[in-house]
Parts: sequence; C-alpha cells; structure tokens
Amino acid sequence: MEFFKNRTESKELKKFRILNGRMDLPAKTRQDYHYLKKGYEGEVQFDEITASAGLNQKFYILNDLFLMQDNNKFQLDTTIITQTSIILSEIKNFDGNYYYMDKNFHYFSNSPNNFTKNPLEQLNRSKILLSKLIQRNGFNLAVDGNVVFINPEFFLYDAPMNEPIVYRPQLNHFIQDLNTKPANLNGSHLKLAEMLVDQHISDVSYLVLPSYSFGSLRKGVKCKICGSFSLVVNGRKLICADCGQVEKIEDVVLRSVVELRLLFPEMKITTVAVYQWCQVQIDIRWIARILNKYFNKVGYGQWTFYQ
Repeated sequence: MEFFKNRTESKELKKFRILNGRMDLPAKTRQDYHYLKKGYEGEVQFDEITASAGLNQKFYILNDLFLMQDNNKFQLDTTIITQTSIILSEIKNFDGNYYYMDKNFHYFSNSPNNFTKNPLEQLNRSKILLSKLIQRNGFNLAVDGNVVFINPEFFLYDAPMNEPIVYRPQLNHFIQDLNTKPANLNGSHLKLAEMLVDQHISDVSYLVLPSYSFGSLRKGVKCKICGSFSLVVNGRKLICADCGQVEKIEDVVLRSVVELRLLFPEMKITTVAVYQWCQVQIDIRWIARILNKYFNKVGYGQWTFYQ
C-alpha cells in the first residue's frame, strides 16, 4: 500500500503506547492516548479504502502532512492531488450519538462541556492555509475538501444539509466519485507534491506526556500482540502465556532498544540497561551478542555503549 507520502505512527503515539501499561496514566492522559490512537486507526482505515479503490495509482496522495503558513501550523489527514484540484479529507473516527447545534458538534452527555472541535471549521481553516501556501509557491490548483466520518457507529442528529460531510454509508459513493476525477497528472503536479513533502514538519507534538523516569516505569517485555507481560523464555524464543504469541528473543531485544531510544533519547544504550528493561530470564551475555551484531560498539568494559 504505497502512497506518495505514506502514513506512519507519530513518535507521540508510539511513546503513549509504550507508557500505557508501564505506568498509571492520569485520566486526562489516558483520554489523550485513546483519542490519538483511535484517530490514527480511522486514518489507516481510510488509507486502506483509497488504496483498494486504486486511487493511489491514479493520483498523488499525501498522508499526514504538517505544514506552516503565516506562522500557523496545520495538519492535513489526507491530501489528494488530481488533475484539476487538491482534495482534502479530514478523517474523524467519532462513535456514538452527536448533535449539531450553534455550529458545534455536541455529544450526548450530562456535562456542560459536551462539545468537540468542529471538524468543518478545521477543514475550512486547512483549505484557506493550504491555498495560500501553494499560491505562495507558484501553484494555482483549487483546494476542495470533505469531513469523512469513518466510523459506522457514528450518528449526527440535526446534521447540516449543505456542508461537505461524508458518512460511512456514503463512503463507497464518495470513493467512486473521486475515481471519476481527471487524472492526467504532469510535471507540475509532481513538483507540487514534492514541494508539500519538502514543507512537511516532522515530529509535531500537540499533547503533553506525563512525567516519567527509567526507575518509575514497570520493567519487562510486553507481548507485541496482546500487551501481556507474561512471557516465558523457550530456547531462542519468548512465548506469551496469555495469547500464545511466539517472538524471537533477538527481535524482542531490538524492540526494547527502540523503546528505550524513544522514551530516553539521551540515554546511552548499554547491555545492563537493556537487561534491566527486559527483566526476563535472558542471559545478559546473549543481549550483549545481539547488541554487538546490530549496533556500533563504543568504549570498552564498563564504559561500553551502543549507537
């Protein structure tokens, strides 16, 4: 599933996923993690739908762009460059019952603060900023867009009739309509796509992670499928006692290094640090061999670390 710019998990989401289960996340942080994770899952669903319809073979599709215009950062979930226009899709993975009132989206709740950011306003803001950005760089394609509610469990009461909203039951028709757009792309379209990728800002963070330290986090290897810490060494493999997932010890050690680098970018990766992080019955000499195999060894003896 290749796009001109593929979607990848943000560092922010990866950190939340590692911390979840290794510490007691505050209620607000758990809510942020759930929102981020659910949003990403909805965007991936949309990617799968556009790819299965062959849109990525006809158009330049750029996923998850973070751009800057007039000192304003803005995010574009999905950007489709057709022959005659740029089409933005603001993907929302809301579920449950909402209602539209006073130009706001409200969910049914007893709380007085039962509204969420208006995705239509987000879309309009993105259209305006993107139009300015491409014009500033010498491009003149029209910018259009839609808010796509990807979740079939979402329902909006008193929905506005004349807004660019696509609900899940309408999605097939929406994709079919996109497929009819002219697709005679030339060098100018390619330069536009390349410019947007060049302008992309990496590692944008909107949420605040909870404070943590190496000593405060739960140690151990989590099953990559079910998240359980109940893993048992069996030869050169680890077996999850809960779901039966089997993973090579080598892969587990490498995954642990990735986690440590994400959470503690200033930490020197040492054999002891990885051993303490894994906290399963893996011989420390085995960990050292794996680190020597895949990383550059720096220093000697107790001062050895890996890059």
